[in-house]
Amino acid sequence: EGFVSDDYTTSSLIELACETDFAANTKDMRNFASTLTKESSNAKKMIESAEELLGLSVNGTDLNIQSMLDELISKIAEKIIVSRTASFRTDDTGLTNLYIHPGSLLGVVILLKADKAFSGEAREKIAALAKDICMQAAVTNPRSISSDSLDKAVLDAEMSVARAQLVASGKPEAIIDKILLGKANKFYEEVCLLNQKFIKDDKVSVQQKIEQTEKETGIKLTISDYNRFGIGG
Repeated sequence: EGFVSDDYTTSSLIELACETDFAANTKDMRNFASTLTKESSNAKKMIESAEELLGLSVNGTDLNIQSMLDELISKIAEKIIVSRTASFRTDDTGLTNLYIHPGSLLGVVILLKADKAFSGEAREKIAALAKDICMQAAVTNPRSISSDSLDKAVLDAEMSVARAQLVASGKPEAIIDKILLGKANKFYEEVCLLNQKFIKDDKVSVQQKIEQTEKETGIKLTISDYNRFGIGG
């Protein structure tokens, strides 16, 4: 379940786990999930763990989320846990948005930061971009935001395998280095969000799509962070 405020300054994404599809699709479960995301977004500080979320009071009352969860478990008669939670909060120099895939088994929430405050039409355009990037991450499950932030060990392992294959095939060392450079760039395109082909227009990368929006709005944008929750992964 996810929630984003009307001004795109706060958001939350919550993953709930239960034992059956029947319980997952009940009205009570959906209402509980909706309450979780809204209370997380409205909290005085960013919620960074399920434990923090469960301790929140509901609408300023003495009832907390844990009490609501205990009541729901008693009513549905199944084990229910808050397995993961993520929330973002920003001022008018940033924006947060999310995407929930149909079926509610996969969701992504993102935080974009800008070089200056923005509002109005620019905010709506950037909100649309943010949601598209969330959809991108939902589909492609990138390992990092950029090639610079990719764990060097991941690239080294990939290139080690590629080099061994090229050596075994008898390729000269001078040619191997050039081939590996191309393979590294191809690997970045597969696993790094900014390098990936944009899912709505494969003629441009995600980075190029961001740059298009920057030109349209006059706002310099950076992907500050994102979280991707997929049931079972």
